[in-house]
Amino acid sequence: MFSLTRHLALAVLIITSLFSSSISLAQPAGARGDNFIYIMQEGDTLGIIAERFTSKPGNWRKIKAYNKISQNTTIPVGKEILVPFKLIDTLPDEGKVIGVSGEVTINNKTIQIGSMVKENDRIETGNNSTVTFKLSNDNVIAISPNSLIYIQHLRQFSGTGLVDAIFKTEQGEFAANVESNNGGVGRFEIRTPVSITGVRGTSLRSRVDENGHVIVELLSGKAAVASSKRPAKEAIVPANQGAVISAKGKHHQKPTTPDTVSYQTELGTNDLTVTLNPISNAQYYLIRFTLDEKGILELARSQSTATINHLELPNVNKFYVQVRAIDKKGLSGADTATLVSIPVKSESDSKAGASLPAAQ
Repeated sequence: MFSLTRHLALAVLIITSLFSSSISLAQPAGARGDNFIYIMQEGDTLGIIAERFTSKPGNWRKIKAYNKISQNTTIPVGKEILVPFKLIDTLPDEGKVIGVSGEVTINNKTIQIGSMVKENDRIETGNNSTVTFKLSNDNVIAISPNSLIYIQHLRQFSGTGLVDAIFKTEQGEFAANVESNNGGVGRFEIRTPVSITGVRGTSLRSRVDENGHVIVELLSGKAAVASSKRPAKEAIVPANQGAVISAKGKHHQKPTTPDTVSYQTELGTNDLTVTLNPISNAQYYLIRFTLDEKGILELARSQSTATINHLELPNVNKFYVQVRAIDKKGLSGADTATLVSIPVKSESDSKAGASLPAAQ
């Protein structure tokens, strides 16, 4: 049965704005190992790159030598230039909690909407508990129930504002929507005991299961996945595919994620009936209630192998049903979202606290 949320997000409309179209120029293209990746554009020079990202124009010589560019070579448009992170000036950065449900702690202290997260924080979610926060570049992170996440590194490039972030998932699920805001993608890595996932303009989920296996699912964009034992050997995973890394670090590349699930909903007095149209490769289904269509601000969730599910209604007038299938490999597909509106029976009902809070 669904558990009722203890905290409702105050900024549902903000979530919509976070996924507006990003800046079209995306020369910064993420990270590879200890290096930042920059894609050369028309009119670029190594001096411009050095000044923009390191604040020291003279670093162009180090960048040139590091990339083994000869004296008389014309650098073609589209070429990857690696800039060592040790050359890049950074400043401390923070994220802001925009949604909390259930028991969530940062450094063993209970958090609430508006709490800040920063480098070296330890985030833990309990049973039926979730937390959502956004970074300074409006990228959104959602942490599922029974998860333990460490923010190993959270800074921003001083010259451009690009975020430089490394998260470590010890257990549970970490979902991220990384847009190419501020002119591209800085470093955004999700690490586990056996894997490193480099995000490059992507919507994805990364999960460590009870057996220590890591499951990475790409919903859009692309990501580079590598074993912790061989971080330089990356495998690019495209949208609608995934990667499974065993507890020993063995990499199973690019299995296709399950199909989307169609279903019907029927609103009852105190519950919602969700009738699923089963798909052949599903081991079970995950049904969630969220405040937003993107599925970021979660109210409650339930796992089910049944096709007919009677679920307790959350204490809001409008919410979204999100359904996805999980296959035998542990890979889950994209959510299928449906808006549900609960009629207000009387003026007293509308004053009983059932409506969504105003955006701030």
